[in-house]
Formats: sequence, structure tokens, C-alpha cells
Amino acid sequence: MDRLSALVDDVIDVSRIESDQLQLERAPVSLETLLRAFATEQGELPGVPPITLDLPTLPPVHVDARRIRQVLANLAANTQKYAGMGASITIRARHLPPTP
Repeated sequence: MDRLSALVDDVIDVSRIESDQLQLERAPVSLETLLRAFATEQGELPGVPPITLDLPTLPPVHVDARRIRQVLANLAANTQKYAGMGASITIRARHLPPTP
């Protein structure tokens, strides 16, 4: 049922994007925590390729966590759909200092 709800939400979001009505709910988020939770949740789903994380200590980021999870879920679903059996996912992140 959660997947069906997510699909309906995706369709609604596309409609909002097309009409410039999509509102982002940005807040400081621990990207490391978000990615670890996502990898754990995805690992519990049948047929989802294993997810390996390569993460340093990262500062909080100011994002819409729900939208980031949505992007990650779409990428994982595409890997599952197109990469075939034996595929795996590696998520790497690096902290780069801001450019002046």
C-alpha cells in the first residue's frame, strides 16, 4: 500500500511541478542519517539491489528530505528495473568546501 500511495503522490507532484505549485519544505537534515535510513529500508524490500554507502562525516544540508528520498527511491527502482540480477548500488558523498 505504501508503494501505491507513493505513486499517487508522485503523480500529484508532477501536476504541481507543471503548474508551478510545488512547495519545498526545506530544513537542516543530516544527509548521512537520511542515506543510512534509506539504505536500510530499501534493503528490506524484495528484489532491491544491495546498497553500499561510502560516506564521510557530512555537515547538515538544507533540503526537502522527502524529495531527496523520492529521488533516491526512483534511482533504486531504475537500477532494479534496468540493471538486472546481480546489480548493486553504491552511494558516495564528499564534502567540498564552498567556492568563493
